[in-house]
Amino acid sequence: MTRKFECRLRVRTYELDGFGHVNNANYARYLQEAATRASADAGYDYQWYEAHRTVWVIRKLYLRYYAPAFYGDELAITTWVADCRRTQSHRDYEVRRTADDALIVRGRANWVYVDRETLRPIRIPEAMRDAFDPAGETPDLGTRIPRATQFEAAHRYRYRRTVERYEIDGLGHVNHAVYLNWIEQAVFTACARAGYTQARMLDEGFFIVSGAHEIEYFRSARDGDPIEIVSRPVALGGVRGAWIQDVHHAETGALLARDYNVGVFMNLEGHPIRPDPAFIARVVAGPE
Repeated sequence: MTRKFECRLRVRTYELDGFGHVNNANYARYLQEAATRASADAGYDYQWYEAHRTVWVIRKLYLRYYAPAFYGDELAITTWVADCRRTQSHRDYEVRRTADDALIVRGRANWVYVDRETLRPIRIPEAMRDAFDPAGETPDLGTRIPRATQFEAAHRYRYRRTVERYEIDGLGHVNHAVYLNWIEQAVFTACARAGYTQARMLDEGFFIVSGAHEIEYFRSARDGDPIEIVSRPVALGGVRGAWIQDVHHAETGALLARDYNVGVFMNLEGHPIRPDPAFIARVVAGPE
């Protein structure tokens, strides 16, 4: 029988965005905490990994958002291992609000087991595989837009920043959730450059919320690294639009991460709507 673990967290004020919802990147942090607790529950706690000089790092993360969570909500996070291979494993997650059992987020992370010093993959111990008891199933989470209109020659927007110390984790590199914050900023910066600031969007009766992320990590970013994010709109379907963001080291050009990011268009009452064609045309064409 598949080993499932549940932990509960309560939403704090500093985890909210400007609309009073939990910011999308914070769900990645919730899932990381749930995975850490689940591993400890199976007999592999933080101290065990410290003693064995090993650690799990995320290579790819899928997130599908279904409903917002708000301040004070108690969230039940259920997690289980979907599969376990030689050096890597897929772990699944489900986040529900305990008050009404509403599904908030589904997630999946491709974790790689590595040597803490070299960050090179190493074989997962057999005893650990047995303790995690993989389910053997990895259903599609629906992070892509089906039957979408594709934009083949959309404008590429460039956004630059520098890695700050507060974005670094215990391994000395940028925490995986931080990339989602960068990507969110890059999208809204791109829209503003196309003439659609957040204030203008609200004046015209709409805003955009995160619908899904599918992000793959290739290399680490470290304190002080110059970062360039190249963003381009790639697809539109119904009430959803998608971007691809390539996160580069701005000096070497090395690709650090790539994200397929889905946004959902909402009216001011919080209901999904089809976007204004003028908005889509302007963002695809780029600044005048």
